[in-house]
Amino acid sequence: MIACAVDEPYAEMAGVMLRSLALNGDVRDVPVYLIGDGLSVETVEDLRACAKDLDFRFVDLAARRENIGHLPVSFYNAAIYIRLLLPDLIAGDGRMLYLDSDILIHRSIRELLQTPLEGNLAAAVIDGGKPQVHAMANARLDRAEDAPYFNSGVLMFDLQTWREHGIGHQCIHTAQSRNDYWPDQDALNIVLDGKIKALHAKWNLFSTEPLPRDVCEAGHILHFIPDKPTSENCRHAMFEDYLAIRATTPWRDRPFTSSVRQRRIDQLARMVAERIRRKRIVPEA
Repeated sequence: MIACAVDEPYAEMAGVMLRSLALNGDVRDVPVYLIGDGLSVETVEDLRACAKDLDFRFVDLAARRENIGHLPVSFYNAAIYIRLLLPDLIAGDGRMLYLDSDILIHRSIRELLQTPLEGNLAAAVIDGGKPQVHAMANARLDRAEDAPYFNSGVLMFDLQTWREHGIGHQCIHTAQSRNDYWPDQDALNIVLDGKIKALHAKWNLFSTEPLPRDVCEAGHILHFIPDKPTSENCRHAMFEDYLAIRATTPWRDRPFTSSVRQRRIDQLARMVAERIRRKRIVPEA
């Protein structure tokens, strides 16, 4: 199975990702779940149109509130934890491939879906940030400076195994006990330390520095980090490819929805809101 989670600000990118998955992913026989967090009826229909030719299944997070009510997750901030909640939200067993919405499928991912976990609890790509960023992340997590730090934007795991071990719940409790910049990703690296299979970079290709087009061309899954393609200021080498697929979606004639500056402001606002929420729920001595 394949899953993605999205709210309104990321709906366009999710739509383009779904369209690229249909066009390039070689997965038309694979169930594709989209977990929607507060999406309008119109947006759901737009996303459904993008998923034409896929075995598409929409899951409304609001309708599954009871599935996550026992977890320390307030409903408005559940979106960042959805990848951890998938075993609670999706019935059935088998392999799950989670994809962030700000992704472009450039080549077939059939090989990835058939990759064995080899006894690990998950598979992911080592983060494409600079070595000093990894060192800072590991210092924050009290790990060795050279320990592999994984990006959670492409994450493969077995649903039943995660249910049996309560992996997602462990990660959520870990994230809630800390105050990390990337709460879900840091929690995954803590809880699954030494139990994540390292995938080839082509399955989640990105860099904090601009990559040349020939390097990007070799990638099967392209992750728009740090520049997002919903801004005309996007500097990513594959921005034109994104626009070409966008032109086949309901977003084809719509204006760009964000800028780098606005995205950072929104991110800071969410972080402040979360810190205020945590202070309110801490019991008085």
